[in-house]
Parts: sequence; C-alpha cells; structure tokens
Amino acid sequence: SSSSSSSSSSSRSRRSLAKQASSSSLQPPAAAPALPWLATAQQPLWKQLPPPLGLKPSLAMVKEVWAKQVHSRLRQLWEVDIRFNVWSLPLQAACLAVLPMFWAFPRLLGVQLSLPAAVLGGAQGDEALQRSRQLMEGFRSSYAWPYAWLTVAGRMLELVRELVLVSMPVRWWTDVIEVPLVATAVFAALRVLLLRLQDLLPLAAYMQRTAQAAAGTAAQQLGTGKA
Repeated sequence: SSSSSSSSSSSRSRRSLAKQASSSSLQPPAAAPALPWLATAQQPLWKQLPPPLGLKPSLAMVKEVWAKQVHSRLRQLWEVDIRFNVWSLPLQAACLAVLPMFWAFPRLLGVQLSLPAAVLGGAQGDEALQRSRQLMEGFRSSYAWPYAWLTVAGRMLELVRELVLVSMPVRWWTDVIEVPLVATAVFAALRVLLLRLQDLLPLAAYMQRTAQAAAGTAAQQLGTGKA
C-alpha cells in the first residue's frame, strides 16, 4: 500500500510539472530590460534637469563667465563699432549731397562688414575695417542694391506713416481711437522688420563672401596639388 501511494504521488508530481512546463511554454517571452538612456528619456523633463544652483553659486558663475569671456568680447566689439561709426558717419553725410555721393557711397559700402568680421572672424580695431574692405572687393555692386532698397524703404515707410496718421479724421482720434492705434502698431512692426533686415544684411553678406573665399582657396590648393 505504501508503494502504491508513493507511486501515485510521484505520478501526480510528474503531471503537475508537465502542466507547469506547458503553461510556461505558452506564456510570451519576458520583455528585454529597458536601456538606461531610454528609461532616462521616458522620464518627465523636470526630472531630467539638474538640481538648481543657489543664488551665490549662480552669481559666481555669471561673474566668472563675464570676466573670462563677455567683458573682453564686448570691449572688442565696442572698439570696432566706434571705429565703424567714426568712419561711416562722415561718409553718410557726404552721401546726402549729389556730387560727393559718387565718391562716398562705394567707401561706405566697403566698411559694412566690419562688425560681422569682429563678431564671427575675431578681427579687432582697424583689422575689422580692413577685412571688410577685402571682402567687399568686387562685391559692392551686389551689396549696394539691397542696401539701397532697405534704406529707401525705411524712409518711405516713415513718410507713409506720417501721411496716414495726419490724414485720419479728428473723429477717429476722439471716438474711434482703436484705428489710429492699430495703424501705429502696424507701421511700428514694419519698421522693426526693416531694421532687422538691415542688421541681417551685413551678416548674410559676410557669410557668403567668406564661404566664397574658402571655396576659392580650396580650389586653388587642389589645382596646385594636381600640378
């Protein structure tokens, strides 16, 4: 009887093991462990940010960056800007007359890339003005058209603004003040847009001219290497 009970218990255990094996084979495989960077990327953004610094460490960091990088850079840009204005303001005044304009306008265009040469090229003082003249050689006519159009557009916009605001009926200024305010806001937005285009024109011209100069230098070196 003991032998029969032991055999029955062993058969039951074998059947339970077989059922467990079959059920485990039917289960889907376990998912692979997530990658660390994926787990970090799935976290909310505020959890990924480093802990904020205190007031004193932040001020110390700002002071260090100002002393090492910003101060010297601003001093360099101010020096170039002063030299640019000293050179360009008399030329702008000469462009108001008819006869001196033909002499002054090309020289005024020659120094337009001074600030981009200082900001992007690291030129200092008179070197920035000289670098601008070198880049503008053979490029003055291409630069003159957008420069002149932006200047004329700015003057025309001011004239149209004055005419529109002056020609408005007095009743609009007293009863419907929204109309003059909207017109003033539209002209102010257009003026800001023109000023931004005037600021971007020297930057775009500098990047184009430096890219052309780099391409010419590379082609010249390639031709020298083949020769």
